[in-house]
Order: sequence, then structure tokens, then C-alpha cells
Amino acid sequence: MDLKLNIVKRRNIPIRQRLAGLVAIIIISISLAGIISFSAINNLANKRISNHNLLIEKNNVLAEISGNIQRAALEGKNFIISSDEDTKVSAEIELINRFTSTDALFKSYATKISSGNDLAIYNRMLAEYDNYKKINLEILGIASSGKDTTAFSLSETVELYSFNKIMEMAAKLHINHENDFKREDKKQAAQLQSTIKIAIITAVIVLIFMVMMSSFIIRDLSKAVKKLLSYMNLVKKGKVPNQELDEFTDEVGQLASATHEITLNLKRISHIADNLSKGIYDDEIEITDEDDIIGNSLNKLKLNLQQADIEEEKRKREDTLRNWTSTGLAKFGELLRLNASNVEELGHQIIKNLVQYLEINQGGIYSKTEKNESYELTLISAFAYDRHKYLNKTIMPGEGLVGAVAEEQETVYITEIPDDYVYITSGLGKANPTALLIVPLKSGSDLFGVLELASFDVFEQHKIEFIEKLGESIATTLSTVRINSKTAFLLDESQRQSEEIAAQEEEMRQNLEEMRATQEEFARRELETQAILSAIDAALLKAELAPNGAFTSINHAFEKLLGDSAKQLSSILQLADINERGNIEVCLANVIKGKQQSTLMHIPGSQTHSGYWLSAYFTPVLNRSNKVSGILFFANNITELKNTEMELQTQQQLLLEQETFISNILQSQIEESESAVLELKKQHDLELSTLTNQLNELLSTTSTIGSVQLEQYEELKNQYDILNTELQQKQKELKNVKISDTIVEIENLDINFDSSLENKLNDWLTAFENE
Repeated sequence: MDLKLNIVKRRNIPIRQRLAGLVAIIIISISLAGIISFSAINNLANKRISNHNLLIEKNNVLAEISGNIQRAALEGKNFIISSDEDTKVSAEIELINRFTSTDALFKSYATKISSGNDLAIYNRMLAEYDNYKKINLEILGIASSGKDTTAFSLSETVELYSFNKIMEMAAKLHINHENDFKREDKKQAAQLQSTIKIAIITAVIVLIFMVMMSSFIIRDLSKAVKKLLSYMNLVKKGKVPNQELDEFTDEVGQLASATHEITLNLKRISHIADNLSKGIYDDEIEITDEDDIIGNSLNKLKLNLQQADIEEEKRKREDTLRNWTSTGLAKFGELLRLNASNVEELGHQIIKNLVQYLEINQGGIYSKTEKNESYELTLISAFAYDRHKYLNKTIMPGEGLVGAVAEEQETVYITEIPDDYVYITSGLGKANPTALLIVPLKSGSDLFGVLELASFDVFEQHKIEFIEKLGESIATTLSTVRINSKTAFLLDESQRQSEEIAAQEEEMRQNLEEMRATQEEFARRELETQAILSAIDAALLKAELAPNGAFTSINHAFEKLLGDSAKQLSSILQLADINERGNIEVCLANVIKGKQQSTLMHIPGSQTHSGYWLSAYFTPVLNRSNKVSGILFFANNITELKNTEMELQTQQQLLLEQETFISNILQSQIEESESAVLELKKQHDLELSTLTNQLNELLSTTSTIGSVQLEQYEELKNQYDILNTELQQKQKELKNVKISDTIVEIENLDINFDSSLENKLNDWLTAFENE
């Protein structure tokens, strides 16, 4: 009776109200399940995006660190090889700025490390970077002291080794980032699949719960509801029936229609979620209104996943381009290093490999050649279709596109090329290229050449940026080659001058024999003095000093040398000459650092004594903590040796002055001898002319030869013989010059006297005798 009463009561309740309550419960359950599922899926998607952004940030920081270190290496090379002080200062400032920026990047990267393995590699990389900075700064110090060759050698060995280790560890970190991201992404994808399955299972469970709750109502419904129950049973099994439910006008019909819509929505949601898990975003998500939570959530999930995939593709693209650029720079950096001794071979290798690496059709490289106050661009290599083109081509500044690029020092990229500018020739014919790229090879503000490239395809932006970066490296290498060539030329010039000086020294060798004998005597006396000093070690001067140079004790020999002034002296600085105290302070500072020092020391004397010369040695005394607690001072008294050396220098100076004096006297005597001979020649010519005039007068006034003419003839002939005899005697005397009781024979002193008058006289005498 009670059971029937309860059934009646339930039937008295409108179906609309009963089903409305049931539907409300179902909708709330499904919404909660959908929201929970969406929240889980959305969290996974956001986490995936966050991991992707973290990967990009890590890789960007690593790329900036690598770029800064590479730039610092180039600036270090610039500092070493440049002879311009401004360039050195600029390179040093840029180097310090790069290191400062890199320090900040290392600190930023440390906050992003989440893996113990990455932390270990990071710590090793940071330690190696600190070592690299120290090495680089030490090399700069060596280069600043003028030892460019040593600095360059260290840069190519020690610095390069440290640089390669840093790049290797950076590459390992990059690989670890990629592996961690892929592993985490795979894990999140699996979680996403599990979440979707849970959402589907939850939906099925909700449907089962709905069926269970509906059983109380179905018992009270009519036969028409059975069809709806059959439909729901299929849905309960996870199937979506294709059949249409009967549309009723009462609450049962409304419930059937709502159930059908819910089933379709579940099917659509399941399909969309499955496609989203596979990366398919083509499905349109219908949003009934702005309050459609599930539709809006699914749409937001779709957009987030699409954005994540776009970012992933963008990252892969950037990584590919970055790896391509890094590989290219490393490859061409090795080519530049191996061919840095010859400009032509360098140009051949660069243009050949560049054309092949860029997959373009042809290219050429021009080198800047200084010419008077201007310059010209010379084509040193051209390459097309895997073959070198040996062309002779010179371009002046401002001439054509190449000359304009050289003048402006800016990259020119054009895709509309004049028909007669350049052709690309192949076996099938020739045609204009599609794109032309002209890049200046410059380092800072200095131009070293121009790079010209042509292709049937356009140049992508990353290739243009790569070529511009490579252009800086090529310019730096061309600068190095020029500096090396100039250094070789200066070395050859120095060797030539050394040979000339050696020849001049050989000419003076004979004049320095006496000086050499004196030096040998000095060497003998020096050996004797050293032997004596070695035999009397007990006579060494010894003192114990505090780190500041104060005397703590002196031995008897030292005290005897100083005399009464020994008690008045408190420091080694008071003992030294006032001009040498700075040198003694430097020695004390170096000894405190643990270094042995030696120096030549002068102790001032008095009015009756010139003082003492000491060969001094400073040795640090270390305590148990390996710190300098005192200084041992040893000295040899080399006053006599020093005085002998100064005396020898005085004698050497006197010998040089005497040699100069003798040379001046000899030159004066030679000039006087030449003057006397010239005077004698003049007198001889005058007398011979007079004699000839007399003979001519005799001939002109005499038609026949008599006794008077014979007497005149004999007299003139005797005068001629006497004149010749005097001339020969005087010439013989003038060939010997007397200097300080020494006869010096002057060679090649031969004055050619005028023989025309003498020949006329002989002709006349012959004619006279014949008559």
C-alpha cells in the first residue's frame, strides 16, 4: 500500500520538474568534469609553453655568451696585431665591455639551471671562462710591453685552447637543453593523453550516473520513454547512436532532445580533444554564446596549442639558421687561419668555399691596394660553377657599384640588376643574375676590400648577416697579412742595414787593434780579480735586513768597509747613493714577493775617497708560513774592477781621439801635396811655353843654321833637360808625406803635365838636326 502511494506521489510530480532536476544534476556534473579536464589540459599546455620559453631563454643566453667570447677573442687579436695606439685602446675597451657583459650573462644563466648535470657543466664552464679572462688580460699585458710575437703565440695556443673548451661546454649545455625539453615534452604529451582519457571516462561515468538516477523516473514513465531508455543504454556503452529520438511535446520529449544534444557535444568534444592531442587544429569549435565555458575553454586550449607549435617551429628554424651560421663562421675561421700568409691564396680559398657554402652561382673578392694618396681595388680571385676565373680587373674608388660600396663602406643588395652589369655564364648560355650582393670588408672604420656575389636566387636575410659578419673576419685577416708583410719587409731592411754596418766595422778593424789589445788586458785582469774574489768567500760583505730594508746585523768585513759610519746607518737605503735609492726600493719590493734580486750599488765616499762599488745580491728568508720574514744581503767589493773599467773607457776614448787627429793631419798633408804638385805643373807649363816661344822666334828670324844658332840650340836643350830633371825629382819627393817622424807613401799621386809643348820642342829639334 505504501509502495503504491509513493509511486502515485512521484507521478503527481510533473515530469518537467523531475527531469529538470535530473538534467540539472547531469549538466553540473558534465560541466565540472569538463572544467576539471580542461583545467588539467590547459595547465599541461601552459607548462609546455613555459618549458619552451625557458629553453629559448637558455639558448639565447648561451648564444650571447659565445658571441661575446668570440668578439673578445677578435678584439684581443686586434690589440696584438695593430700598431695604431687608438686601435689598441678601442680594442681593449671593447674587450673589457665584452667581459663585463659576459659576467652578467653567466649570472643570468645560473638562475635558469634546473639540472644537476647542467649545473656541473656550468661550473666548469664558468671556471674555464675566468681562466680565459685571466689568460686574455695577461696576453694584453705582454703585448703592451712590446712583445707582440710572444703575445700572438700565446693567443694562438693557450688562449685558443681555453676558447675551444668554453665553446665545447656551451655546445654540451645546448644539447642538454634540447634533450631535457624533448623528454619533458614527451612526458607532458603522455600526460595530455591520460587527461583526455580521464575526461572521456569521467563523461562516461557521468552518463552512467545519469542512467542510474533516471531509473527512478523511467519506472514511472510510459512506454514511449522505453525508446529513450534504449538510446541511453547505447550512450552508456560509450556509443553515440545515429538514430533520431522521437520528439515529444512534453517533458520526456524535451529530455530526449537535450540528451541527444549532450551526446553530440560529448562526441564533438571527444573528437576535438583527440585531434588536439595529435596536433590537428582544423576542427571548428562552435561557441553558442559568450558564456559557453566548455566551448571557450576548448577554443583557448586550441589557440594555446597552436601558438606552442608555431613557437616550436620558429625555434627550430632559428636553431637551424644559428647552427648554419656558427658552422660557417667556424669553417671560414679555420680557412682564414690556415691561409693567413698569402693574400692571393686566401682570396682563392675564401671565394671558392663561400660560393659553394651559400649555394650561389659566382663571386669575386677585391683587395684594397694603397696607391700614392689614394687607393684602388684589385680583383684577387673570382669563382663560378666550381671553377676559379683568373681575371685582371682594377676598380678605382667611386667607380661602379663596387667602388661606391668601398667609398660608403655600406652593404648594397639589389634585385633589379642592369642588363649590361654582369652575366652568369654556364654551358647552356648566359643570363643576368636575380640578386647582387656587395659587402665591404672592413674592420672598424678601416676598409680592406670588397666582396661581390651574384646568384639566380635572392639572398635570404640570415645569409646577408652571415656574409657581413664573415666580412669583418676577412678584413681582420687581410690586416694581419699586411702587417706580416710589412714586418717581413722591415726585417729584410734591418738585415741589409746590419750587413752595411758590419762592412763599415770591418773597415775600422785595423784601426782598433790597439784597443783590442787593451780589452784583452782588461779581460785578463778581470779573470784574475774574479779568481781572487772566489778564493776569499769569507771576505764577502753580509748583512741581515728586515723586510723594510732596516739593518738587523752586519758581518765584520762589512763593518770594516763602512768604518765609523756603520753605527750611524739604520737602513740599506741610507747606504746607497741618493740616485740609486729608487732602484734599491724596487729590489726590496720584488724580494718581499719572494724573488731574488741583484744589482750594482754605489756607496758615496768623502772628499778624500770616491766611494765603493758593490755587486749586491738580495735573497728572501721565508718562515714556516712561507712568508718573507727577512732579507739576506750579500755583496762583493768591485771598486778596483769598476775603476779599471772606467780607466779603460778613458783610454779607449783617447785612442779614438788620437785616430781622428791622425786622420785629419793625413788629409791636410794630402791636400798640401796635391796643391804643390798643381803649382809645379803650372810653373813647368809656363817655363816650357817660354822655351818654346824662344825656339819659334829663333826659327822665324833665321833662314840658315850657323854657329850662333847651334849655340842657342845647345843652351835651350840644356835648359829643357834641367827642367825635366827638377820636375821628376820634385814629383818623387811629393809622393812621401812625413807625419810625426813617419814616412807615409801617397799612392796614385800622378799629375799629368801638358805634353803638347814638349812634343813641339822635340819635333823642332829633330828638324833642326836633319838640316
